[in-house]
Amino acid sequence: MEFAPEDEDRFFAVRDEVLEGFDEWLAERGRSADQRLDAELVLGLKWGYLDGHLGRWRVTDLNEFLLEYHPRSSSRTPSW
Repeated sequence: MEFAPEDEDRFFAVRDEVLEGFDEWLAERGRSADQRLDAELVLGLKWGYLDGHLGRWRVTDLNEFLLEYHPRSSSRTPSW
């Protein structure tokens, strides 16, 4: 599942399929459907800003998301 920037229509179609499966997974486990938004954000980041390969997550991808992208874009105030 690798998508180039010009694969927009294909990316969104596959992304929606993945998210539907994730919705089912969440429901089967009694988890909050709000987590879908997190998954949607991460998939968009992987396609739009990283390497576009949705099925491959490297340590550098996770570092980019957790240490660079998320802190810059989060509107939450730390609770500590």
